[in-house]
Amino acid sequence: MTEATLADLDEAIFLFTFPPIQSAIKIYGDNQGMRAQMEIPESEMGSALKMLQWRGGVMEARIRLAVNGEDQSVSRRSAKQRIQQSGPGM
Repeated sequence: MTEATLADLDEAIFLFTFPPIQSAIKIYGDNQGMRAQMEIPESEMGSALKMLQWRGGVMEARIRLAVNGEDQSVSRRSAKQRIQQSGPGM
C-alpha cells in the first residue's frame, strides 16, 4: 500500500456544522466530558461514513473553521447551505 492509501484508511475529512439546537453541544458534570452532534450534508457523507468502521474505537479530532470570512454567528441555515455559500476552494 502507498502512503496516500494508508492515510485514506485512517482519516475522514468532511465538512459539517453543529445543528442550531440547544443540545448540539452538551457538557456533562461529574468529569464525564462533553458530547457534540454534527450536521453533515449529503455531499459529505461518503467521507463521514468512514467513522462507522471505527465505532467503539478512540478517535482524534482536529477541527478547524472552514467558512471563508463570513459571519460565524449561529443561524438557522443548514450545513449544506453554509458549505455552498462558502464556495469552492475550501
